[in-house]
Amino acid sequence: MRVDEIKARYPMRDILARCGLETKRGGFCRCPFHKGDNTPSMKVYDDGFYCFACGRGGDQIAFVRQFHNLNFKEACEWISGETLTKETRTQVAVTVLKRQQAEKTKKRLQEELRAVGEGFTGLWQTYLKAEPFSDDWTNAYNKWQLLCYQQEELINQLGEL
Repeated sequence: MRVDEIKARYPMRDILARCGLETKRGGFCRCPFHKGDNTPSMKVYDDGFYCFACGRGGDQIAFVRQFHNLNFKEACEWISGETLTKETRTQVAVTVLKRQQAEKTKKRLQEELRAVGEGFTGLWQTYLKAEPFSDDWTNAYNKWQLLCYQQEELINQLGEL
């Protein structure tokens, strides 16, 4: 079972019930992570929790990890009642890898966009100094158009990430 399937299938209230914690009206319960909690201070959502007294929060897996002192894999197994398959671990690793690659691509595109902006600065000075319709002026104008196109393409690529 995949991590997103675990989160979708097992609501936070069910996990709290399995841990012996009762949710009061308004979705609050006593926080098990700090002592002296006489009134409910932990807000329970469908997909997570947050304690207003100690500041702990997270999703279902984070709660089970903290409550039972388990690692990520063991918490997923505890919630779902089954062991994680090699395929599930691979899917998690692929998702993390894709996210890291997207961040690298975003940084590279931002650097390219910055370089295009710097190209505009130098080209503008050449364009202004050259006599209109001279070779220098025409070359600067053509490079300007190319930079405009490159800038638009980079902005579109960044928007797709």
